[in-house]
Amino acid sequence: MSRPIRFTVEFNITLGRFDAFEKAARDMTHGTGPESGTRVYDWYLSRDRNRARLLEEYEDSEAMVAHLEGRVVTKLVPKLLESAQLTRFEVYGEPGRRGAELLGELGAEIFPDWHAIER
Repeated sequence: MSRPIRFTVEFNITLGRFDAFEKAARDMTHGTGPESGTRVYDWYLSRDRNRARLLEEYEDSEAMVAHLEGRVVTKLVPKLLESAQLTRFEVYGEPGRRGAELLGELGAEIFPDWHAIER
C-alpha cells in the first residue's frame, strides 16, 4: 500500500517584496490545483507578513514526482525565490528513488516513514 508524501516548506520573505511573493505563491497554487494526486497545497502567513509556510500532500511518490518535474516547481518556484529565501524544506514519507534524487537537488531533508496508524 502506498502512503502519502507530505512537505513542510518555510520561507522568509524579502523586505519590500511581499507583493511579488504573493503573486508567485498564487500562481503556484493555481498551477498545482489541477495536478492529479495533489491532496493539500496550503499556504500560511505570519501576522507580520515576513514568513510563510507551505504544507503539501501528494497521494503517493508518483504524484509527488510529477509535481516536482512539472511547471510549478521548474518555472514558478524560481520566481518565488526572487522574493523570498527558502529556510526549511522537510519531506515526510517514502519518496522513491527518483523522488529522493529530485528532493536532494532542492535541498530537502527527508524523514522516511517510521511509525504510523494503518487504515
